[in-house]
Formats: sequence, structure tokens, C-alpha cells
Amino acid sequence: MNLLIGERFNALLDQMAARSATRDVEQLAKRLVPLVNLMASERYVFDVTPRRSGVEAFLVQTLALNSCALHSDKRMKDRLLPCLRAWLAPVGG
Repeated sequence: MNLLIGERFNALLDQMAARSATRDVEQLAKRLVPLVNLMASERYVFDVTPRRSGVEAFLVQTLALNSCALHSDKRMKDRLLPCLRAWLAPVGG
């Protein structure tokens, strides 16, 4: 099962890599939506999701909050955007 899920991840990641660089955080969040949707599609898919990079940590947080009944009122993209903005465009202090 892990190999099949990995192939689906790789196909999405290859599609993302083939496109031009994102212009802003909004576009990055939009581009990540298919990956987030795949990760959220089934529990076993979520269980094998790699957790190695900063972006993956934000995706896991987004998925976890989305699966919680108390926090499922937001779209996943809207939950992901603040994390990406804070990470990619921090405000100087």
C-alpha cells in the first residue's frame, strides 16, 4: 500500500515541479491543495505521509486540525495560508 500511495505522491510532486515557480504564498497554497487533498483522502494515506520538511509539518497540522470536529469550519487552504506566510515572509521586528 505504501508503494501505491508513494506513486500518487510522486505524480503530484512531479506535476508541481514541472510548473513555474510560485509568485506568492497564495499561489503556493493553491498549488499544494491537490497534495493536501490526497493526504486527507483516507486515514491510511495520512498515516504514511512523510514528515520531514517545514512545509510537510504545516500540511500535517492543517490535516490534523481539519479532521477535528471543533476546527473543521475552515477550508484547508485558509488554514495553511497563515503558516506559509509566517514561514516565507516573516515580518522584521
